[in-house]
Amino acid sequence: MGLLVNPGSPQTDRVIETMQAASRAKGIQLRILKAGTESEIGTAFDSLVQQPVDALVVQADPLSTVPTVRSTNSAPCSSSDLLCDRRA
Repeated sequence: MGLLVNPGSPQTDRVIETMQAASRAKGIQLRILKAGTESEIGTAFDSLVQQPVDALVVQADPLSTVPTVRSTNSAPCSSSDLLCDRRA
């Protein structure tokens, strides 16, 4: 499972600690991705193309700017896709 967090958010450390504890308790490997800018978000999603995860949790962060959400089953996933179904 992946966790996408904003390193500039004051809640990030607490979110990471909570998710690490929960994933350890369930025996799930947690991959933490940090992104505080649109460019870093793109880089984080590019890394998911190279090393996919089964699920991605995105930290709720009202201060962050999130690119347009796009969901598609017919086109390949790219760094601009926040929702992408790989089960096509």
